[in-house]
Amino acid sequence: MSNKYFIKTLDMFLKFIRKYRSEILIVIAGITGFTVLLYIIPVLRSL
Repeated sequence: MSNKYFIKTLDMFLKFIRKYRSEILIVIAGITGFTVLLYIIPVLRSL
């Protein structure tokens, strides 16, 4: 992979993140919350 191509891709990626920052954060928070619930529910049931 050439350096110029990598920098161009990184720049596009950063612009995409800036544009959709709130949506990305909501999705990450949702996935994290769901994963945590999957771990917590069996623990609570076993208590």
